[in-house]
Amino acid sequence: MEFKNQEEAVSMLKKASESDTHTILLHGENGCGKTYLARKYAKYANAVDFAVITSKMDSVREFMDTVYDSDEKIVVCIENLDSAVSGVAQAILKFLEEPPKHVYIIVTARDVNAVPNTIISRSMMIYVPHFQFDQLMQYAKETYGLRADSIANDLKTYCRNPADIDFIMKLQDSDLWYLNDVHKYAEGEYPIATTTWKLQSFPNGEKIPIRMLIRSLYRSASDDKKRMILCYESDIGSGVPDHVILSAIIMNLKY
Repeated sequence: MEFKNQEEAVSMLKKASESDTHTILLHGENGCGKTYLARKYAKYANAVDFAVITSKMDSVREFMDTVYDSDEKIVVCIENLDSAVSGVAQAILKFLEEPPKHVYIIVTARDVNAVPNTIISRSMMIYVPHFQFDQLMQYAKETYGLRADSIANDLKTYCRNPADIDFIMKLQDSDLWYLNDVHKYAEGEYPIATTTWKLQSFPNGEKIPIRMLIRSLYRSASDDKKRMILCYESDIGSGVPDHVILSAIIMNLKY
């Protein structure tokens, strides 16, 4: 489905897919759906392949080493360039100066002011507004049916974009209950390192996205702790490892 508040961004992406625009910069706050739109752009452009990579040097180098293996149309989304070290931006810039004809790059950023002007000048810039919950709820109902109504409160707590909806809707009830109760484990007597390790996965071993964990902890926290949690949530995707962010939150909740 199309989301009303993102119609302008979608329209610009459709026009870009019909042109020879090789680089697009999608910018907007955490969870606004930049990668979701990048995936839609790949469909608009009839790309044979779509890949998402982080803005870490190893990932960027691996992409550059393998992108010439095929001449089929590919769209590559490089996430959170605003948090990358300067060497990554320079490597991407060098690639953008003479991009292969079959490769189309989408760069995402939360803070466009942190993206080098040399990359901005070579990119089509598109602002991505955040999703409205009533639209996300409509997406959940249309995609997953009646169960969306039965867990509406949970969807409101955890979901900021369609990918969040997809993740929550596919959980078993037991996993959703576990996610809702993670604050009990965070405030328990286990050492911080042990608690951090235990909280990152469901009992069945499936990894829990850190954003979901933080929102669960936020829901059960006192007002002063909520402010602290929001500060740490802003570090997601900034290059700080997830387990470090989670450990810091747990430490502040315990003491």
